Amino acid sequence: TMLGGLPPAHMEDARLKDNFKAYFKTSDAQYVWYKGRTWRVKITKVYVYAQCYAAIMTVFTQIKPYPRVVGIDIGGFTTDYLTMVRGTIDIEHTDSLEQGLTLLYQTIHKKCLKKFDAIIEESDVDAILSGDTSLYDEEIIALVEEEAQAFVDSLLSSFREFQIDLKHSFVVFLGGGAILLKKYIEKSPLLGRYMFLDDIKGNVHGYKLLYQVMQKKKGERS
Repeated sequence: TMLGGLPPAHMEDARLKDNFKAYFKTSDAQYVWYKGRTWRVKITKVYVYAQCYAAIMTVFTQIKPYPRVVGIDIGGFTTDYLTMVRGTIDIEHTDSLEQGLTLLYQTIHKKCLKKFDAIIEESDVDAILSGDTSLYDEEIIALVEEEAQAFVDSLLSSFREFQIDLKHSFVVFLGGGAILLKKYIEKSPLLGRYMFLDDIKGNVHGYKLLYQVMQKKKGERS
């Protein structure tokens, strides 16, 4: 049995879900070398859950009091967001934005090359945003921090275009991108109540939780 996930906006596409499941299913056993051993693996069942929703379910008791919850998962190429109204996914306000960390990396790379003739790659940006600034000039550090804040401000402002008021929602930030940009997100005046899900394996733990709940319900019905 394998547990996996798709972006929440893709969960409405039954064909996409079926293709995703079929991709991982194996008609014959596969042999995998892992941690010094050979494992015989045959996947006969695949369960697919909504990313972001799965992670949010791991903190369900904390979000339960709020009528509207918005989950924001900042990834490399996209930012997935999901809106829940009284515990139910609001698909009309759930989608993906083409605003991931790659866009920030590219902007910083181009500006540093043009202004300072410095080649600043993704790893350099990650280091600076994480507080490891010992290798970099102050002007480069200042540019990276300025662009990070501009990226966050632009991203959060875009939710108004989709009729999502973050100020009057409880917002859950998750994913490595949100952790990396935490300091800049916290400066935003567009937010009201919010929290960060610091566990980068939040979705994985959510898949397991949802699967266990499903199995328990099956047991109660039998």
